Amino acid sequence: SNNGSIDVITSTSNCTYSWSNGATNEDLSSLTEGTYTVTATNTNGCTTVRTFSLFAPQAILGTTSTTADLGNQEGTIDLTTTGGTPGYTYLWSNGSSTEDLSNLTAGTYQVTITDMNGCVEVIDVTVENQSTSGISDENALSFKMYPNPTNGNATINWIGSATELGVIDQNGKVINVLDVQGMNSIELTNLNKGLYQVKFTTLDGTTTTKKLVVL
Repeated sequence: SNNGSIDVITSTSNCTYSWSNGATNEDLSSLTEGTYTVTATNTNGCTTVRTFSLFAPQAILGTTSTTADLGNQEGTIDLTTTGGTPGYTYLWSNGSSTEDLSNLTAGTYQVTITDMNGCVEVIDVTVENQSTSGISDENALSFKMYPNPTNGNATINWIGSATELGVIDQNGKVINVLDVQGMNSIELTNLNKGLYQVKFTTLDGTTTTKKLVVL
């Protein structure tokens, strides 16, 4: 926003200043990203030269993955934010202030992402329904995990024809693979603290993944 600034402090008073951008005052404001050099000269003619670099953070970028609502408010939005200055806050059009959303009906949701510096990015995310997502009746799958976060045990219920459930830790290591054909509920127990991805695979190889947090 061209709002960078440089505040110069010298050990003697009554100095004159000569900046590389032509300015002659002590301090600079309304600066863009770049490098600035100042020569400070005191009343005795002694000089000191200093160079300062101002950096602008990258633009905020919000990327999302979604799962469709198949008719039971099981749509989800998984939001990942990069760029800007971390310390993000979120405000969704449905009033939620969490990063991710779950238990959603099909529709479009807007999120306003604000970083630590007050920079803002607004994105729209569409949760599809079964007819628009292209998921066939045979292979449609959605699932819920609770509690999440958990202390190490979680119940998973799902709708659809799942063949396999995988549990993957935050390092990408597969710690468990379960055959769940013909089932629609399972218990995960004794998980260590950390962040996990729980991934279902359907008959046609389609996968559906959600995050599970163990505290």
